[in-house]
Amino acid sequence: MEDPSVSAFKLGSGVRGTGRRWLRIAMITLLAAGLAGGKPAQAEDPLPPLCWLGVVAVNPTPQSYPLGALRASAVSGIYADPWRAVAAGAGVEYAAVLRVGDASFESTLASLPGWIAAHPGAAWLIGDEPDNPNLDHDKIPAATYASRYYQLAAWIRGADPHARLGFGGITQPSSIRLRYLEHAWQALLALSGGQSARSGLVDFWAIHVFPRNETGILDAGIPPGEESQGAITDYSLADAYSHDRFEQDVESFRGWMEVLGEKEKPLWVSAYGMLENNGQDFEVSRYLIDTFDYLSFHRDALSGLASDGGRLVQRWFWHSLDGGGALVSANDPQALTIIGSAYSSVYQSRPAGSDLLVSGIEARLQRYTNAGTTVDELVTVSVGNTGGSVQGTLGTVSLYDGAPDLVNQLNLIGSAPIAEPLPGCGAAAHVQIPWSGATAFRWHDLYALVEMPAPEIDPDPSNNTLRLTVFTGAPPIYLPLVWNGPG
Repeated sequence: MEDPSVSAFKLGSGVRGTGRRWLRIAMITLLAAGLAGGKPAQAEDPLPPLCWLGVVAVNPTPQSYPLGALRASAVSGIYADPWRAVAAGAGVEYAAVLRVGDASFESTLASLPGWIAAHPGAAWLIGDEPDNPNLDHDKIPAATYASRYYQLAAWIRGADPHARLGFGGITQPSSIRLRYLEHAWQALLALSGGQSARSGLVDFWAIHVFPRNETGILDAGIPPGEESQGAITDYSLADAYSHDRFEQDVESFRGWMEVLGEKEKPLWVSAYGMLENNGQDFEVSRYLIDTFDYLSFHRDALSGLASDGGRLVQRWFWHSLDGGGALVSANDPQALTIIGSAYSSVYQSRPAGSDLLVSGIEARLQRYTNAGTTVDELVTVSVGNTGGSVQGTLGTVSLYDGAPDLVNQLNLIGSAPIAEPLPGCGAAAHVQIPWSGATAFRWHDLYALVEMPAPEIDPDPSNNTLRLTVFTGAPPIYLPLVWNGPG
């Protein structure tokens, strides 16, 4: 068995090969489906949806779509009322995009109370490309986006504490658009009154990843209120299918989140794919499969989400279900297109299970006991679920002073349950375990172990244990320190 102190940080070595094997299987299935015409096979016992997968809905008059064959767990779009019924009927979540542009903000404000009351715990994507001055987008300056985000987020949070709020929604994470978001983030600080309050208004970050030029009236343009300063992206036609370009954009944004101190928030790619149907179905399908492979398996311990094993993106939405890059046929909404067959094939046999992991340990001094020879500490163990389960799982966290004695439990400090089922896609929980009577002023190797309930089988036991070396009895030290030495 690997040393548990390092296994939690092996976030991607050796896993890409598995993904490539799935990719090859998906490509074979794709070719077969394309040659056969691509009617979705209706499984006798369809597999449950996966929390990673979403689709963007474009058609304002939805029909009955084979969402079960796609295994999508969420539909996103701006047509909230008709699509919510379709999503609910298919047993998937509807993540509504709240428009904040000048032409739509008052309507959003008027409709919001009813929407919140009818859909508790919903995910709300606030803003539809507010950075994009062209076509039918929200096109507002960064300060205005921050102000309108704050109004909506504060209202939703007050009415429904369990709602999830998404900030961003930019067209692409180019340098000028990151500057736009920085300005919005700074403005949100002033509105919310502090860093903690600002961060508390954002449950996840959301971006679009469309490779679009920032010149011309039909492209992404320059964000309102920003000056180009030479930082303009210039894409070629080949970039539309470039998974390398896609990966650069995702990694750039995750690195930016780390600098902001927001790396422990989920990231949603809330729209990417094709804006128009261009007849290049096999090229588009190859792009979809390559990007799905990357999104599923790529990890980064520094910038990725710790509770998701370092995965960079927690949820991704293909554009679109029924418009550009369509997954379903315009002539028969129950039939998958070649692109739709690619989408469904990638995860055709992937189990929708859970994979619990320990992502962090923190010990805090509570009091000295026995004339200062022992101490009581409160240990917080952070756990996550990096699986694809929407429903999630329970589990038990155990804390040991030294390497776990799983037979006699002689060095067991204590155990505590995860209070509620923990979904996949990096959902996190923090379990507190009291540690009483620890020998003071010495080093201890604490080991935290999370276990799933029987009969569930954990697919990766190597990430179930984490070690932290702590010095008991030392009060917290707050920087900066000032040394007033001799002389």
